[in-house]
Amino acid sequence: MKKFSLLVLVLSLVVATSCKYGSQTPFDKNNSVQSRIETIKILTDADTGITESDWATWGDEFSFLILTDIHVGSLRSNSDDLPLQDFYDFLENLDSLGNKKPKFCFFLGDDIDYGDEKLIPEYEDFKSKIEAKGLKIFNVVGNHDLYQNGYDIWCKNNFPGTSFYKYAVNGVSFYCLDSGSGSFGSKQSKILKTQMEADPNLKLVFTHYPLYTNMFEVSLDDPTERNLMVNLFNRNNVIGYFNGHIHRKEETDCGLFIDYSVPSFRYRQSWTIITVNKANRTVSETVYKGSK
Repeated sequence: MKKFSLLVLVLSLVVATSCKYGSQTPFDKNNSVQSRIETIKILTDADTGITESDWATWGDEFSFLILTDIHVGSLRSNSDDLPLQDFYDFLENLDSLGNKKPKFCFFLGDDIDYGDEKLIPEYEDFKSKIEAKGLKIFNVVGNHDLYQNGYDIWCKNNFPGTSFYKYAVNGVSFYCLDSGSGSFGSKQSKILKTQMEADPNLKLVFTHYPLYTNMFEVSLDDPTERNLMVNLFNRNNVIGYFNGHIHRKEETDCGLFIDYSVPSFRYRQSWTIITVNKANRTVSETVYKGSK
């Protein structure tokens, strides 16, 4: 009986701390999305460095880069090396992508494994290589970023210093949401609903957790919350929902938009270019892989 109880305890801890689940474990304090979210931050051109004149130059079609689940400093036994040289070579040849050349970049969470502050210099060096190519990085918080009370560290080291924000420009609105604890929470959901219903723009949504997944891994903790989000997005001009967390590429048709799970930079040696055509309301995805 004692062996069985010990086994149950060990399995519970593994489940609680797995990347595939939310971060609300007995070892984390103040980790609720309800405690993190007070309001939505509205970004301006001055915040982002992306102007109306930039958009006029780009026209109706634009592309951006997504990286997710970088897991800097991962010590897991199945941890692959980051495909750094392949990715840096890719950055050196951005001009060869033509209309798929990215204009900015999104990180979709789990940047640093277990929120270890000692890994910040390595993470900052990686980001600097991207920013040196003129790509502004927008950040989304993941469950691993929250470990060891890591939210304050994450905010300090990631633009724009909050996990719930919006940027609207030239008829497109980008919404970045906090799902790092496996839930959007009632407070964030209410604010998001008010914002989206007052916003006529074409919308793209970025967060860490998928709405759906085809395998066993848990997506959002609450299916009712997920269904309400799907309904909200379908009623309010959302054409793409982008996420990571499950480390592999998946696409789920949610009616008027697609739920895009983007493959992990570390565990799938991959990065992704998204191309949006505003006039046609279309989204296309191109995944690039390292040579390993």
